Amino acid sequence: MSLWILIGVVFAALYIAQFGLNKAFAEVEMEGDHGWAAKTASTYRVTTRAAKRYARAMGGKPLSSWNASEQLFFVNALVGFVIPWFLYATKSDNWWVIVEFIDYILLLLVGFMTWLGIYDFDWFLFHYKFNPGGKYTWNYKKLFEHAWWHKARVEREGALQGLPVDYPSAAAGVICLAILRSLIAWSLAPLYYALLFVVLVLVFTAIAYWLFLDRYQTWYIEAHRPENDERHLAIPEDCR
Repeated sequence: MSLWILIGVVFAALYIAQFGLNKAFAEVEMEGDHGWAAKTASTYRVTTRAAKRYARAMGGKPLSSWNASEQLFFVNALVGFVIPWFLYATKSDNWWVIVEFIDYILLLLVGFMTWLGIYDFDWFLFHYKFNPGGKYTWNYKKLFEHAWWHKARVEREGALQGLPVDYPSAAAGVICLAILRSLIAWSLAPLYYALLFVVLVLVFTAIAYWLFLDRYQTWYIEAHRPENDERHLAIPEDCR
């Protein structure tokens, strides 16, 4: 295993772990105690054809304008990362550049799917209402008890019972993408690197959880007490 590749995997895992926490904290601030934009200005659709297709694709989740626009943002961000490589690949006469372009897309998707899974899980782990004091961390039935939008759960009795299927599905997707990269390279190295990357993301997230859970929940509860909210000093009265 190349030392520089190993360093790159470690830094990539550290970046994805902290980026997942950043997104989770941002969504806690935006959504408060209510997930899936339930108490925002977002509008919902469940009876239209598009909404029904969305629900089938998303494990029964309803279509809200917030989540739809967020997911479109993710797609645009991914396309933005791909365009420079695409322009470079189309200008090259070397067929191997095309292979590297495909490999780059797969690598990008490995990181993206890992980030999607970890930030959503972080939302529940650090949320003072869903996981007060961390007491439901290993009890997925309790941790996701009030997550009404996560309708598809692991039903089989065992350690994963109650866990939304989104997470094992994301893990399976990451492994499949890594296997594709290994087939392209005709080497097991990409699969090893992907597994190491995912494990490191989980390790870094666990360290952050151990170090910051109590501090974050204490800060959040205190900062959001009505007497500590100074919006009346910042926002004109006719705009509140």
